[in-house]
Amino acid sequence: MYLSRSENFHSDILPDVETKPSMLRCAPLATTVSKRNPLSLYAQSISDLVKKVESASAKTKAPTKIFKSLKKTSGSPSISVEFLRPEKIPVHDTKSLSFEIRRSKVALLVVDTAVANGDQDFEGFVKEQQTAKGKFPGPVPLVWRGAIETIEDIAKAKAAGADGVSFAASSLGEEKTAVMVNACHVLGMEPLVEVGDANEINWAVSAGAKCLCVRFSSSAISSFLVSAAKSLQNDLPDDCAVIATVQGRQGGAEIEQAKSLLDANYNGVLFSRMLEDATDRFSEPYLKYIMAVMQSKKSQNLQINEIKVGYEP
Repeated sequence: MYLSRSENFHSDILPDVETKPSMLRCAPLATTVSKRNPLSLYAQSISDLVKKVESASAKTKAPTKIFKSLKKTSGSPSISVEFLRPEKIPVHDTKSLSFEIRRSKVALLVVDTAVANGDQDFEGFVKEQQTAKGKFPGPVPLVWRGAIETIEDIAKAKAAGADGVSFAASSLGEEKTAVMVNACHVLGMEPLVEVGDANEINWAVSAGAKCLCVRFSSSAISSFLVSAAKSLQNDLPDDCAVIATVQGRQGGAEIEQAKSLLDANYNGVLFSRMLEDATDRFSEPYLKYIMAVMQSKKSQNLQINEIKVGYEP
């Protein structure tokens, strides 16, 4: 069950994170942002970035911003979230949602740009997060996810302001994964390499990647995919930051699934498709609740039952 359709939700976010189910109804707001090319904001051209990669040495030292965010020195788990706007929802202002992501201490924000005008979604998050430079809490690292197939795709993410790029090793193969990993490093970004088996883990590590995300392209139910991720726990490299994906908006099951992955020695979890519509006034409470539960040491149960109107499922 997904929160973007018909679900249960808590209208109150209490300090002790006690559950208070209630029925809610809401409709998306009509706020949209103008269509324009976000890359025009950046002085450095994509072609220049591509040339920089092509002229660089075979292996370049990786930055560590995302690594440190995902693998905390305190040993506490990192909680990351993904934003993926459905095609039927227009591009809209994400300023308030972006602020709440930072205030809730999200470790990493992955923005899926494969959707139409997804680069505009990314631009909105970049602009808001940049306002937090020099403040506490500071900007949340931003990862560009989409159809990554060439060095030009990596350069486009850099030009848009990404701290990292997420791509699947399975779709690239061993040799091309190494090329993409080094391209990220040359441009001062960190690749978040998506892996699904021991071979792909080895590809990523051999290429120099330090941030891995266990994520499967399968459409199997989430509980099965979580079990598959747990089966890889003995293959996880100790010197890497390794997180696993849990499907968000399941109506509560995502909490226990995430906790079971943390018990399997993952450094953190990524809630995929957790955020979809910044105009939905319950997106922020949902985010706050999930983050509060995951960061709490108390045992919690989550029930979500929200009915939303305003667009067809």
